[in-house]
Amino acid sequence: MRPEDHAATRAARRLASIARRVGVSLALDATLDAVAAAVVDALGFRAAVVNLVSADGELHVVAVAGRDEIRQMLLGTHSSRVAWQAMLDASAPWGDLRFLSHNTEIPDAADGMSIYVPTLPVPVDERCWHPQDALFAPMYDVAGELVGVLSVDDPVDGMLPDADQRALLEAFAVQAALAIERARTHQEVRESEMLLARLFDESPVGKALFDPDGRYVRVNRAYCDFMGRDASEFIGRRVVDFVHPEERMATEALSREIRGGKRTAKLERRYLRADGQEIWGRLHLARIDAADGANVLAAIEDITEARVAEEQLRHHALHDSLTSMPNRTLIFDRLDQAMARARRSAGSIGVIVLDVDHFKEVNDNYGHPAGDQLLIAIARSLEGVLRDSDSAGRLGGDEFVVVCENVCTQTELEEIAERLRIAVRTPLQIGCRTLLPSISLGCTLTDGAGTVDQVISEADAALYRAKAAGRGRHVMFDEEMRQTSQAQLELRAQLELALANNEFRLHYQPIVELASNQVIGYEALLRWQHPRRGLLLPGEFLSVIADGDLDVPVTRWVFNQACRDIAELGRQLGETPFLSVNLSPRQLSRPELVTEVAAAAARADFPVTQLWVEITEEHLVDRRHRAVLDAIKALGCHIALDDFGTGYSGLTYLQELPVDAIKIDRSYISRICTDRASAGITAAVNGLGDVLEIGILAEGVETEEQAAMLRGMGVHAAQGYLFGRPAPISEWVPVSLS
Repeated sequence: MRPEDHAATRAARRLASIARRVGVSLALDATLDAVAAAVVDALGFRAAVVNLVSADGELHVVAVAGRDEIRQMLLGTHSSRVAWQAMLDASAPWGDLRFLSHNTEIPDAADGMSIYVPTLPVPVDERCWHPQDALFAPMYDVAGELVGVLSVDDPVDGMLPDADQRALLEAFAVQAALAIERARTHQEVRESEMLLARLFDESPVGKALFDPDGRYVRVNRAYCDFMGRDASEFIGRRVVDFVHPEERMATEALSREIRGGKRTAKLERRYLRADGQEIWGRLHLARIDAADGANVLAAIEDITEARVAEEQLRHHALHDSLTSMPNRTLIFDRLDQAMARARRSAGSIGVIVLDVDHFKEVNDNYGHPAGDQLLIAIARSLEGVLRDSDSAGRLGGDEFVVVCENVCTQTELEEIAERLRIAVRTPLQIGCRTLLPSISLGCTLTDGAGTVDQVISEADAALYRAKAAGRGRHVMFDEEMRQTSQAQLELRAQLELALANNEFRLHYQPIVELASNQVIGYEALLRWQHPRRGLLLPGEFLSVIADGDLDVPVTRWVFNQACRDIAELGRQLGETPFLSVNLSPRQLSRPELVTEVAAAAARADFPVTQLWVEITEEHLVDRRHRAVLDAIKALGCHIALDDFGTGYSGLTYLQELPVDAIKIDRSYISRICTDRASAGITAAVNGLGDVLEIGILAEGVETEEQAAMLRGMGVHAAQGYLFGRPAPISEWVPVSLS
């Protein structure tokens, strides 16, 4: 074998060794050292240098093969990429190699580069290697970007390299480039993995990775903090070991769904911390397919505080703020569910509606705080004797309801009612006073038929019967009350249609000034033009309106229509008379009533100072109505106290509350000429009006004798059949009554 053949074989073996090394090793520095050493050893050069493009954009010398002085001179030096590119551009291409001849002028951009110039004699033959010659093998990645330069110098035989040497040098450069690219790819992957690991471990959101069987593979710090445990407690264990016991079946089912192909899930779960505390997490799950099965990545957000706040809001929304009992919404829902169960099981349930006897007097005499204490005490007493299957709630005011499931007979329900009645009869100390509470109860038994409102209405009807019978007792709903209740339900439905079909009418009764017998105003009185029964008076329907949801829209209609009618009459008269409208007790608890009254007067162009509202004295003493009364008075309206003498208000209220007039009840006026007491009371009330500067109006005047006697007493105004019966507005024209 010729020497040159032996050298070629050795070079090929070294190249193969380098290729294997590149394929299995990620140690870039050692591989590049091996490349440089192989070039020197196998290709017959005394110097080989590997220049590597670094992150700063410069080419750094990272491997040097040759004498020690060469290594010391070049290793660790660097040159700019611009300088290297200028050198490569100035070099002559030898295939993929670049040859820089000693005859080539070094470009200015390459000034300052660390260049090795061997100490060699200058040859005469152009085929020989000149000391200032250099041979470069540029190294490129798959994208064609320069990643480094392999340069060689000082051939052992002193000759320029032949084609075989150049080809082998190119091959070594390719292997070096592959090693660089593989090492960099691995570095990028490793950095990405490290970044992902840091993102996982340092994320403020709790994260966990599960294997296909739902066992923990990895958890981060935030997850451990959320669960109150160390990471070592999770690894290898199943997630169901840490969820709330009530969530385990759902968790198992979800795991099966994910193993079956479900890709993502978003849900909320309860967990148990190491200290036993129940916590809530919002989970985002993602299936990650891998060769060994479907792993699951979970991100968890702590929503414990939000859920606690939500539960508190839900509790407040469904419970009475004073007694903490279920409120109307919740207890009605429970009653509805109980009725549904009764229908399915062909069973029956009992419903008891109760209220506190003489509760209003407690508020009036001792104040609302005392009333609140009484309600709280009664709530606790009721709860103390309820069966496990019973539910109690507060409907509002002093009214409560008890739902009793699994009650089969009337006797059972009455026994429960009596137990409730006795339970509240416990002396209650409020301040320095001792109260003995008492309740009245209405009971009904139902098989679940009908609606919640109907059942409550039945119990209410029985409650009213209990109160009428003397209070402090229970009464069962019976067939007679059922018929009455059904009649009221039918009447309520007819009244709703009456409002929709514009069947209501207003009749007006004149109010006169007794001294002059001149009409000064009109009282608006509601009538119902029934399509079959004709014109109906309020006694046949008004109580149903006042006790139900129709009270608001009917009152609004009355104000709108009455203001229009009297405003138009005033335009005919040339002077607007005053208008008097009656208000139900429920209206006085509605702050929006003030706005509605003002709007009705404004729409009709009716002067609000000519508007009177009438209330009964039993509602005047309710302090809760004071704010609405003051607001009505502030509009410029006047307030009249109707049916005076039939209630139980004290004279103090007449001084303290915004009353402008008193209407003496017709029961006194009808006997004024024949009964000294009635005459005396009427005169006394008139004198009281003078002292308090409150106007006096007599109701129910039917004879001239009554009118004359009232004039003699100095009573200012009156109304009654003597001056005119209630009639439509069209029948009233400006005439004198003298």
